[in-house]
Amino acid sequence: MNIARTLRASLVCSFYALVFGVAGMLLFLCDEVIGWDIIPDWLDAYAVAIVLVLAIFTLAPVSFCLLGSATLGALAAAKRAGLDVTEPDATPAEHRKTRRRRILLVAVLLVVVLALAGLDVISRIRSRRQEAVWKAEREELRQLEREKHKRVYGHYRDDLFGAATNAAAHWTPALGILPPGGGATLLDAVNASPDAERALAGYLASLQDSLARRPVASLVVPGRAPYRYDVLSVRDVNGRRDADGRVVYLAHRPLIDLPAAWESAVLEGVLAGEERTLVHGRHGTVLDTDAPTAWIPLRDPGAPETVVGMLLLRAEIASSDLRLTPAERKAHKVLTW
Repeated sequence: MNIARTLRASLVCSFYALVFGVAGMLLFLCDEVIGWDIIPDWLDAYAVAIVLVLAIFTLAPVSFCLLGSATLGALAAAKRAGLDVTEPDATPAEHRKTRRRRILLVAVLLVVVLALAGLDVISRIRSRRQEAVWKAEREELRQLEREKHKRVYGHYRDDLFGAATNAAAHWTPALGILPPGGGATLLDAVNASPDAERALAGYLASLQDSLARRPVASLVVPGRAPYRYDVLSVRDVNGRRDADGRVVYLAHRPLIDLPAAWESAVLEGVLAGEERTLVHGRHGTVLDTDAPTAWIPLRDPGAPETVVGMLLLRAEIASSDLRLTPAERKAHKVLTW
């Protein structure tokens, strides 16, 4: 091997590799650190890999250059010491041997490149298969979560309807909300008597604190003209003064009408004493069954045939009830993420 020629070639390669490496590093730093958007998007994803490749190709010729410099230094020292370091002329057999070594080196490099390419293809195939497995697992997990949500939703709804029936049983004259004898609307009774308003607020608050699932309780009653409905809910069970200085216990939400025909039909039917059902996933102004909801008509104790309002109970499902247990995951062979 001609050491001087190898040293010269490695020095030239080192110079250009250093130039490209420094330029690439500057571009990378400007794009990533300073924040300049100067590298194209299609190249930005490979910026780190390109910088690493440039660093490797810079390190290799620099190493050859250092080794060549050390070798030339050793040859010079040997000549000064009077040692014969001249190489004899190569024979034709040695030329053929050198050529075979070069061919073998190229072949080895080609095999390495092909092996790396094959491993990359195998890695991509395995990644796609693994991704397909994970996708199937995630879909099975989502299906299992949907099934559990449906089951838990049913349990909540059944409990709320039972709680609504229990609440209706406590709607008695002893509450002191409606005057005896019947014939008075609930809204008129509440507006006419602070005691009746306080009693109704206490009744709704006790439902929220006493019933299973701790539902939010509200009461839908026929409204005063020009309003069609009025939704009553607890504002402050101990009373709170409004802008006029009056102590109020209930929050009023008057509604002129309802935009959805199905919701209006349900409310009208319940207030008329009819049996009405509602499917899961309906969204309305008053009724929203994304969360478990139950309702029951409240009747005037003095006139049982008269419905004075619709009691509405709604409870959010606790996240702990929706969480899949290890046993459920194991039963469906779903991975624990």
